[in-house]
Amino acid sequence: MDVPPVAAIEFNVTQGAAKAHLSWVLREGVPEKPTGLGLPGLSTELKRDVRGRYVLSLNSPKALKADTDCELRMAVTATATCAPAFDGQLHNGGVSLAGTFRGPGAVAGTEPAVRLALPLMFLKRADGWLLAGFDPTFTTTISATPEGLSCSWRLQAAAGPLTGMQRMFVLQPVADVPAGLDAWCAQVAPPAARPAWLKDIALNYYDYLGDNGEAWFSDLAAMAAVIPQEKRHHVVACMHGWYDEVGTYCMKPDGSLKDRWTAFPHMTAMGVRNPGWAAGTGGPREDAYQFRIDARLHPVEMSWSEVRRRLAYAKGLGFRTAFYAFTGLQRAGAPAAHSADGTGLERGGNLWQGPDLVGETYIANPLQPQVRRFFLDLTAQLCRHVGDQTDALVMDEAYYVGRSQLGPSACPGYAAQAQATLIAEMTAICHRTRPELAFLTADLLGGAPQVDEAVFPYSLWADGIYQDSACRPSTWGAVRFPTWASTAWSCNWAPLTNLEWTRYAVAHGGPVALANGCFGDDVGFAEMPTAVQREVIVLFNARIAALGQRPAIPTLP
Repeated sequence: MDVPPVAAIEFNVTQGAAKAHLSWVLREGVPEKPTGLGLPGLSTELKRDVRGRYVLSLNSPKALKADTDCELRMAVTATATCAPAFDGQLHNGGVSLAGTFRGPGAVAGTEPAVRLALPLMFLKRADGWLLAGFDPTFTTTISATPEGLSCSWRLQAAAGPLTGMQRMFVLQPVADVPAGLDAWCAQVAPPAARPAWLKDIALNYYDYLGDNGEAWFSDLAAMAAVIPQEKRHHVVACMHGWYDEVGTYCMKPDGSLKDRWTAFPHMTAMGVRNPGWAAGTGGPREDAYQFRIDARLHPVEMSWSEVRRRLAYAKGLGFRTAFYAFTGLQRAGAPAAHSADGTGLERGGNLWQGPDLVGETYIANPLQPQVRRFFLDLTAQLCRHVGDQTDALVMDEAYYVGRSQLGPSACPGYAAQAQATLIAEMTAICHRTRPELAFLTADLLGGAPQVDEAVFPYSLWADGIYQDSACRPSTWGAVRFPTWASTAWSCNWAPLTNLEWTRYAVAHGGPVALANGCFGDDVGFAEMPTAVQREVIVLFNARIAALGQRPAIPTLP
């Protein structure tokens, strides 16, 4: 048995003045399974699955009467502790340490000072290290004290009935911290086999329909002129801006896709904005991330034959390709109406506005079956149309569904959990289409304080992160642990103005990031000064040389 000797697992539940307590004795095989908690409608069971993980199931056919705090307690102690912190550092403690992983649901009690990147902790015992790992599907506070180990979370009454909710955990001896992270990724959050090529990328190029669609050809040709054939598989080119509008993506009401359409249909409606500033001057600048729309830019006629021609061009040069598939779950329409019928979330804030969408927008509710069907069908359609010509589908703005977002009363539940499982299903569609076809999410885990409370590592249910974080240095620590078993890329919209940020990324495990299009510098590789092109290639070669090497994990005392 891979679980250390533990006398029992206790489960405590508090709902206002009502309290309940259960205890399971750990034995070989399946533990005892008491039923019922003494709280009306709430039932539970604990069992050990074939992989050695413990699975706690919670069910309530009706909404809880009040918010309910849950706590698992185990008689496991340690002489020292450590845990992966949100900023990418390993936080060391003594016999006591507490931290919270922020996910769906809420914190039970007072949140500790340490914010966890993943819901796990390492305990140093006389016989070596022990991994105490929990699932990432819910907010989780983990606390180690001289009295034992506990895990707590809060169920929210507003989330409605509990149907099939499960909490999963594993207690497993490990050789050291890296081995423990490997074990957690394999045991607690294991997606289908991730395509191996993702770890070979040393440069990612992002085209936002630059130069009215012509930059794709000029930039890739310029890169092919200076990158030898044998190194081109280390480059991925992402095609964006191919579709008609954010939210529909060329899907017709009957579920089929349009044959022909207009890409960036609102380009002229946006008017002239920031018609040019001196790019590449001075140090890193946040104001480099603005629209650069002028009279030269216009909507572009598009078709599936043209989309395939563009992808085939990149593949013919020997580059990998990626295909921008979704701007999160954003759609055009009135938020109040969609919240009322359950197809939208009750969420404020500014959503994407650009040449591909203007006017009122809302976030579709991933708890709603009709919404899920739309995005699954669209994923399947894209795989049928371009799955043989692209190597990855990309979901942008995943953080639009914030970690603590609940569905509206017309269709309640934990929306982040629903989007996570939706992403897992999208990923599975890609893998069934072709094992090498990946699915990536843009989680934006760090470096953007305005969304810090919303972010959640959705990439744990996908093949990795293609984050729209502008390559800000503050983002690379935040993705270290969530992408331990996968990959993390970024998009530098200002590759000239903020070239320093790309230098930092390469030094900290990220690929070279280039971009072109009417947002940011609007300068592709073909338009860069020769000296900058040369530095890009130097950085590219340096990243190739470092592939397969994990940067050292910083530690805190």
